[in-house]
Parts: sequence; C-alpha cells; structure tokens
Amino acid sequence: MADYSGNASLSSDFLGHFFVLRTVIGVDIRYPYLVYILFPIAMGITAFINLRLVNDAIESLVKSKNQMTEWNRSLEEMVKQRTKELEESNNKLEAISNTDGLTGIGNRRYFDNALATEWSHAQRTSSNLALIIADVDCFKNYNDIYGHPAGDECLRLVAKAFQDNARRESHLVARYGGEEFAVVLPVLAADQAILFAEIMIRKIRELALPHSGSPFGCVTISLGVAVVTPKPDQKVEDLLKAADAALYLAKNKGRNQYVLWDIE
Repeated sequence: MADYSGNASLSSDFLGHFFVLRTVIGVDIRYPYLVYILFPIAMGITAFINLRLVNDAIESLVKSKNQMTEWNRSLEEMVKQRTKELEESNNKLEAISNTDGLTGIGNRRYFDNALATEWSHAQRTSSNLALIIADVDCFKNYNDIYGHPAGDECLRLVAKAFQDNARRESHLVARYGGEEFAVVLPVLAADQAILFAEIMIRKIRELALPHSGSPFGCVTISLGVAVVTPKPDQKVEDLLKAADAALYLAKNKGRNQYVLWDIE
C-alpha cells in the first residue's frame, strides 16, 4: 500500500502558515486566494496518488502474470504426465488384448492381425511368406490321462519352445487355438521354413514330456508348412487353407512330422 502521510502533512503545514500570516501577523490574504493556491496542490496530490495507485496496479498485474505463467507451466507438466500415463495404460491394454492368457504368447487376435499385415507386405514387395500350423499330437489323450493342469503346463512348455526358437524379431508365434500353434515367417524360402519345422519337432521331443497315450511315448507335434509369394489375385485365406491341409496330411501320415503343401 502507498504511504500518503507526507502529502497530508504538507497540506496541514501550508494551512497552518496561511492562518498564522492572516491572524497573527495581520497580512491580509483573501480566502478566495486560498482556493487558487490549494487547487494546484490538491491536483498534484491527486496525480501523485493516482500514479502510486497505477504503479501498485502494474506491480499487482506483473505478479499475477508471473503467478499465471507458473500455474500454466504446472498445468502443462501435469497434462504431459497424465498423457504419458494414459499412453502406457493403452499400451498395456493393447498387449493384454493380444496375449494368450495361458501361454503368454500371441493369441488368435494377434495372429490374425499379424498375418494380414505380413500378407499385405509380401504381396506389395513380391516376397515370400511362410506359415506353419502345429498341433500337439494326441493331446486329448494327454488331458484324459494326466489331467487338465498337466495339459496346461504341457501347452506352456510347447509355446515357450516355439518362442525360444523364433530367432528373428519378424518371426511371429501365436496360439492358434486349443492345442494348435501358428508361426508366421516372412521372407523365408521353403527350405528355410522346413528347417524351422524340423528343429521344432526335435525341440518338442527333447522336452521329454511322458505321454503314455501316444505311440511315441512322449509329447510330439505335427506341422503343416505352406510358403507362397502372394499374387495380386490371391487371398490370405489361401495360405491358411494350405497350411491347414498340410497339417491334416501330416497327422494322417502318422504324426510327429511335417508336410510342406504346394500352394500352387
């Protein structure tokens, strides 16, 4: 707050001198002259007071502006933090929606989206696309003999074996449904896809999971392999049907093996 006591004191002193001159000394000063003298003083005092008020207002505005700037900065930081948290939550939700709850690998939704994406890319670039569909042999018998908890553990171990042997980042492993698994292998030629299938047959046997309901005495898998360079008139369903047909043939031929389907 502005201090105006000095101005009030000045006015009081002036009035005191005026009355001393007029009454004590006897100087004849007319009262109207007092108005002419006091008016400029009053105007000056008013101007001074207004100036101080304006300065106070300016200081208050500057202080408010700085405070507002600080509030805006804090609000921006808060919005950034909340946006980051929301993005992280969305990413976690997306990951959960694409993950199979039992095995921890991609689920059918993930597989469908990934296959459609890779098919479009292969069609656009005229590159190979391999698909493997695998099935755990005699799995119903395994559940009946060892129980569903053991069956779940068997599926988890098979899924881990597939995931561990998908060496490239572009190799996409998913649970296709029930005891079936799918692997999408972009760019690979037929001989490379076959090599992957042979490795997986060996790796599952090396798990050495006892299976008295299987002719092999342990858990094994059958695989259908299909490789294609997609043509403009072909559809992704053609690749799926080919891999599925190859799997069906592998199981009919005695299981624990792969079949490569000639999609042409």
